[in-house]
Amino acid sequence: MTAPTFVGLVIMLLLSGTISGCDGETAAKRFNIHCNCSLINLIATPEDYDGKIVHIMGYAIASEVDPDYGFVYLTRDDAAFTNTANSILVDDRNSSQPKTKNFAQYDGKFLVIEGTFRVRDEVGVVEDIHRMEVMAAAQSTNLEPQCQ
Repeated sequence: MTAPTFVGLVIMLLLSGTISGCDGETAAKRFNIHCNCSLINLIATPEDYDGKIVHIMGYAIASEVDPDYGFVYLTRDDAAFTNTANSILVDDRNSSQPKTKNFAQYDGKFLVIEGTFRVRDEVGVVEDIHRMEVMAAAQSTNLEPQCQ
């Protein structure tokens, strides 16, 4: 292997570790962003994500008490059986996006949500939402966020 090829390979490996995933000490973590966070990871190790911007996908159920918050469940069945152990609270009351001010409009839909994850009283909450969209089945494979 020639020296320029070797140097190019080393640079490519260093850059791929910085911009591809969100594991380890990457640009995403330095800028307070986690890419494509699994609800399972958020539920299992919430302290790892406290204060971080997260991108999650799940099945939404609005609160019957307050239309500005609800839960995002891992699966539709978890929602049907109110398995809150497989859910994250979504608090939309302080959202920076006016169109997301009413979480009830997303009830019963699969969503993509980006916001700040917080641990409150041992419960995971996504708040300060800056993206909330209904996820169409055909879109599900194309929604991985890019680390910026």
